[in-house]
Amino acid sequence: MPPKPLKLLRMRQNEDYEEYVKNLLDGKGTLNLSGIRVEITMDMIRRESQTLGSGGFGNVYETNYEGIVFARKEIKIPSQVSKEEMHRYLRELDVTRQCKACPFVVKFYGYYIYRVVCEYNFYIFMEKVPFSAAFMIEKMLKIGKEIPEFVLGRIACSVVHALRFLKDALQIIHRDVKPPNILMDYDGRVKLCDLGICAKLENSTAFSRAGSYPYMAPERFKEGYDDRSDVWSLGVSLVELAELKNPYTTNGNQLQHLIEAIGSHPSPTLNPKIFSDCLVMFISQLLQHDVKNRPKYAQIEQLEFFVLHDLPFTYIGTGKSPKKDQERQSVGKWIDENLLSGSN
Repeated sequence: MPPKPLKLLRMRQNEDYEEYVKNLLDGKGTLNLSGIRVEITMDMIRRESQTLGSGGFGNVYETNYEGIVFARKEIKIPSQVSKEEMHRYLRELDVTRQCKACPFVVKFYGYYIYRVVCEYNFYIFMEKVPFSAAFMIEKMLKIGKEIPEFVLGRIACSVVHALRFLKDALQIIHRDVKPPNILMDYDGRVKLCDLGICAKLENSTAFSRAGSYPYMAPERFKEGYDDRSDVWSLGVSLVELAELKNPYTTNGNQLQHLIEAIGSHPSPTLNPKIFSDCLVMFISQLLQHDVKNRPKYAQIEQLEFFVLHDLPFTYIGTGKSPKKDQERQSVGKWIDENLLSGSN
């Protein structure tokens, strides 16, 4: 029999921490795959599989169960970590579980956590999404093409929906919006992933400098920031996707030079001779240097570029539009012709 997994519970106010950890040791790990509940086995955990990604907060592997392919994220945590550190590691699991209601965040299937002598082993099972926006950039550079605006529009609208869900439903901000964390499937459905360093807002404000520096908003280098810092990160990501290069690439320069560029230089812009007026204006709004002038999600959803490209999730991949007289270019077809053609 495999070791008992932990059952993730919220730590109640004034609850003894040892009692909290004891409660976590209770429970059973299962996957919910299309409505079918499957017990997680050690074979699913230990089976050798393809590496999908790796980083400071864990490695991600492909897992196959009776023909169903999904992703398994593994995190190993020393058993002697502090209460604060343990909560930091538990955050991604807790948040991912609570995002089931949002189709624009990677789908959560289940988790398995157990403790051995010197460490905790966390396994988070999620849907596997084929492409990242970073892969799209790499492929476009390779074949000498650009990412069209209707694809940029699908990405922008989907990520805004995901970020607004995190803010409105969970009162958290992502803090690491960037192309590698924006995923897309074969039909053009876009999903936000990697919630490992998200932060809970306290009085609508977050602190600490966790994240990827080239995508950080200017206010992230000061005392406090809010959900509009994710708006800036999305803006930088869209500029990178449009121009196929990050506007804040350091080329080996010191980190301080990068921080100065973000904090002191004018915000990145798109060339109006190359891109549409509504995309240029959209980027200009997302990258307002003064956070007070940067729009919140409800305001972003009123911008022309967003209205033009927004599509309810249930319509994505169907070839249909909520407006009968409105024709849309197919993101799925573009993927077939560009990301799937030739060698990857």
